[in-house]
Amino acid sequence: RSPTCRKTPSAMVRFLARLLALCLPAATKSGTLSDADAKLLLEDIKRKGFVGALADWSSKRGLRLTDVLTSGWGQGDLHVLEQRQCTLPAEQVQSCSCFEIFNMADLWLKHAKVDEEEYKQRFKRAVKFYHPDKLGGSEAHMVHLRACSGLLRDPKLAKVRKEYIVEMRKVLDKCSKQAKKRSSSDAECYREEVEMLHDCETGICLAKPKLMAGDLAGDDGAYTEK
Repeated sequence: RSPTCRKTPSAMVRFLARLLALCLPAATKSGTLSDADAKLLLEDIKRKGFVGALADWSSKRGLRLTDVLTSGWGQGDLHVLEQRQCTLPAEQVQSCSCFEIFNMADLWLKHAKVDEEEYKQRFKRAVKFYHPDKLGGSEAHMVHLRACSGLLRDPKLAKVRKEYIVEMRKVLDKCSKQAKKRSSSDAECYREEVEMLHDCETGICLAKPKLMAGDLAGDDGAYTEK
């Protein structure tokens, strides 16, 4: 008879986790994020931002970012995905991607589909996080949020948005591949590359979005909208 899943005493958790790993190694490749690990990850997110922290976390453990996202996120009141994702100070806010300032980097990393209603709800939540009257918020955060709102939601910027998505994927790939060749961490590489992508001289110019390259035909876009 097959065993059934049920709640177990905390003293048995470690034993059962090892047993499950032996029985189902493929299913548990990414592991389960314990409460202790979730707390450590949350502290990393506060220092490095959401994607930067996950990039470092997954790199050190030989995992893909999606592995971390699909693993357990601890129990209790941690709610890692409900925390603000752009945790950098006002003077570094340009290093937060538009997905992070919108608090939807988890959706982007999982290639989720997003419609206007989702954007609308995410924007409202982001305003509550980053308004100057809120702890950790500032006018710089709000300026960045509004610029990203235009890029992600304005139909006239569809081509620029598609290019931005493509370039963001390249940033993750670049920082992951160069991890062994540089002294900086994945998170530091990611922040530097995102800031350059947002810059008017080296990137799309988030303040006044423009195409960096001509033809993007044939690219699947990675992050899609309904």
